[in-house]
Amino acid sequence: MIKYSTESGKVGINGSVFARIAVETAKGYSDRIILTNQKGKPIKVGTGGRESLNFIEVVNEKNGRAVTLRVYMIVRFGVSISRLARKYADSLKSEIKVVTGIDTEKIIICVTGVKSKKIAKRELEIVC
Repeated sequence: MIKYSTESGKVGINGSVFARIAVETAKGYSDRIILTNQKGKPIKVGTGGRESLNFIEVVNEKNGRAVTLRVYMIVRFGVSISRLARKYADSLKSEIKVVTGIDTEKIIICVTGVKSKKIAKRELEIVC
């Protein structure tokens, strides 16, 4: 949970808020991104409970004034991974700022695989 104080009082934002923002942002890339857990297993988007948070890690930075995110995903074959990661990260940063008011220090996109007919395992990290 990310906690910080404002003039109006204390604010706490659960990791599930960031997960929901990441899922909603990923829907805009539905044909190119599949969210996965750390081991590369696709998750069911929209399911409740802790298993739905396995695709994202949230780290508190600057006493709750910023976060670092690590998002796990599979990308479709033929897509520029670096370009897609940057576009997704930029969209995610702006949505987080609008919804929570918190800055994003950095977003680390972890590509766990590339999907064509089958999923080819990969271990790539793109820091945005």
